[in-house]
This record gives sequence, C-alpha cells and structure tokens, in this order.
Amino acid sequence: MEDYSQHLLKKGYSVNTITAHSYYARKFSQYLDQQALDIDTIKTNDIYHYLEQTRQKNENSTYNSELSSIKVLFSYLSEKYSNPVLKKPAQFRSLKFKKLPCCTNLEAIFKIEMLLRNSTKIEDFEKIILLLIMNHGMNPVDIIQLKIEDINFKDSILSYSKNNITLCIKLFNEDQNHFFNYFKNKHHGINDQLLIDMKYKSIKKYHIHKLFKNLERYDIYTNPTQLRNRFILDSLNVGIPALYVATYVGITSLNQILRFETLTDEYILKGKIEINKLRMKEGYNHGKIKQNRGSSIPLQINVKRREDTNTRNTAQ
Repeated sequence: MEDYSQHLLKKGYSVNTITAHSYYARKFSQYLDQQALDIDTIKTNDIYHYLEQTRQKNENSTYNSELSSIKVLFSYLSEKYSNPVLKKPAQFRSLKFKKLPCCTNLEAIFKIEMLLRNSTKIEDFEKIILLLIMNHGMNPVDIIQLKIEDINFKDSILSYSKNNITLCIKLFNEDQNHFFNYFKNKHHGINDQLLIDMKYKSIKKYHIHKLFKNLERYDIYTNPTQLRNRFILDSLNVGIPALYVATYVGITSLNQILRFETLTDEYILKGKIEINKLRMKEGYNHGKIKQNRGSSIPLQINVKRREDTNTRNTAQ
C-alpha cells in the first residue's frame, strides 16, 4: 500500500485525493481477501460483482467516486501484473444524475398574475409573452417566431408550426383581451411579426431575457424555463396524460415530460403513504395524509392554484 501511495504522490495528486484513493484501494483489497481472490487470477465477473455491490449500497456520487479510484488502482496494477482483466475497469461508466426540473413557485405565479392586471408596469407585448409561457407552456424561441397570420381571433386560436407539425392553442378570454389591447395601442406590423417592441422592432431573445430580469424589481425571481416547467407540472397534476402534455407544448421526447412525474402530487402522496406504512409498522403514527387535490379530465386542465381556478383547454 505504501508503494501505491508513493505512486499517487509522484502523479501529483493532492493529499485529499491520495487519501480517498488509498481508502478505496484498501477496501478492494479486503474484498479480495474475503473472496479468496488474487490479482493474478481475478476475473471480470469478480470486478462486476464488487462494483455492483458498491452501486447497490451507496449513492450515485459515492459509487462514482469509488469507480474513479478503482480505475486509478487498476491502471497502477496493470503495470505490475500481466492479468488482462486489470484493464477492464476503464470500460465502466459513471452513473449519470437525473436532474429534476425546477419550476416557478406558486407565490411567483400569483405575483405575475397581479402584475398582468396592472396596465402600466409592463408593456402589452411583455404581458403576452408571460401569458403564452405561463398559461400554455410555449417555448420563448417559438414566441419570437410567431407571425400575424398565426392568430385567428374569430376562433380564438393561435397556431404555429414546430417539428413539422402544427400546434394549436385555444386562447383564454384573458389572453384575447391582452392581444386586443396590444393591437389597438401599439402594433403597426413589421415584416409580419406578431410581436414587436415599443420601437416597432421584432421581438428577440434579449427582449425576453430583459423582461424576466425586470421582474426582479417586483420580487419575482424566475426564468422562462422554470415558468414553462410550472405549466407542465400543473398539467400532470390534474391528470393530463404525459403524451398529451408533450404534444401541447411541442416536445418530441416523452422522457422530457416523464422527468416531472417525481414532482407530481400523486407521486409525492404515494411516497408519503409508503413512509406512513413504515412508521406504523414500527409503531409510529404521525397523523393522516391529506388526499391529493385535482381531478382527471381528458383534454382539459383544471388547476386550482389559489383562490381562483385557471381552466386550460388543450386544442386537438
């Protein structure tokens, strides 16, 4: 083990890294002793078995750290022993972390809705941007590409093309009112773009970035992605199938929507029930679990966030 520590020191590793690598090396050595194995005769299955045990007993981060140390150890051993199996760990991959989506909190949603009712604090085109993201989960990239011809006031439909399919949004009365005000007060039409700023220039990404930066003046801290994620999460919470939600917001990969399942009320409720069962099994009872709120209505989203109810219709 001293030779290995000296080897790591010559490689220029820090003291903390050497300590970690040495610890995992000793741990692996103990495994070999317990299994009556030898470096010269160790087989691929023995390495798989050891790493699988490690994976099952530890968090992903711990497993990745140990795997990294094992690769360093085997690289050192392969120079001293002729066993070809010692080169195998280099083929093992670290476990990837599944990052959960971050959503705008309900307090920020309430503040945005209050801000939308104020006719002077933000411009009409900015209100439309917020509404399209918050109420319909639109991607900002799609918003800045909207044309005047995409909106049909007679049928209250906003349609646009994405990924070779046409997506349709059924506008709410609130959406229509803001569009009417926008056309009446500001819009003159530049290159057929639907949204233009106060200087009659087409909306770009920096307009949206500036809008969300300015929201911080009103103690609203969020971004377009988080606001869009809130729409997706609320949709799943009321029972809309993931496939419908993906189609509505123009996401082609269903896995992107399924990432939200662990954040839904239903999933959290199931987790609480399982925890309660374990507590009761151990003789503890910490009270009742509240029932999940929200109803499952195909092709319609009824989200009761606070006092009011926002009804979202998914256009077929």
